[in-house]
Amino acid sequence: MPLHRQRLQERGFNQSLEIARTLCRELNIPLQAHLCVRTRATPPQATLPYRQRLKNMRGAFACNTSMTGQRVILLDDVMTTGASSMPWHNV
Repeated sequence: MPLHRQRLQERGFNQSLEIARTLCRELNIPLQAHLCVRTRATPPQATLPYRQRLKNMRGAFACNTSMTGQRVILLDDVMTTGASSMPWHNV
């Protein structure tokens, strides 16, 4: 999952990206993390109830290129309700 630049600056790294690097290297598949970006800062999902998590993610991401017909793996570092992946189902 892309981090907003503010969150990335606070943390100094993106945990999901670090997991993806290892996974892609082990599976010998390309990592193209630059294709999608976080367009706005959002409150941490862990602080919100389920319905708010869905609303929180709406419009928070954008793709820089069409991925129509492509197979995409979206990786997050934590799985709770799955709300983070919901806005991506139409990408």
